[in-house]
Amino acid sequence: FTDNGDLEVASEVDPAIELVAPGDMSVVTALDLDIYRQALLNRFMTNPGEYIFNRVTGVGFKQFLGAPNDAETGASIKAAVVAEITRDNLIPARNLDVKVFPTSRHAVGVIVTVTGLPSTLSARGFVLGFTYDMRFNQVKPRRLT
Repeated sequence: FTDNGDLEVASEVDPAIELVAPGDMSVVTALDLDIYRQALLNRFMTNPGEYIFNRVTGVGFKQFLGAPNDAETGASIKAAVVAEITRDNLIPARNLDVKVFPTSRHAVGVIVTVTGLPSTLSARGFVLGFTYDMRFNQVKPRRLT
């Protein structure tokens, strides 16, 4: 709340609330699951310090550049992904499943499954996939069928 008793909402913190005009807000509908997808993709593609409006945003895949593609690195990548997604409760941990697996000698695939989003978005969820190449520090979203 502000000093004069108004409710203050930061739209980048809660993607289920959309600021539609100065002083007005609305609840995002089930058709707007793309707001979650886009928020996650932005976090996957960003390193902490790069996003000017929130310096802590980003998985920070750069830390894995040149790392061996082994079980320990896979577990560290999974932990970084989960930590970033749940950092500000964008997606609660109970609604999240992350799988990391090797796709080549230098790359891993990451599948993120999100279920049971807030009631305004129904019980629907979605799946995102991407690959991370540790040789070239490249994150590539993948289309899943």
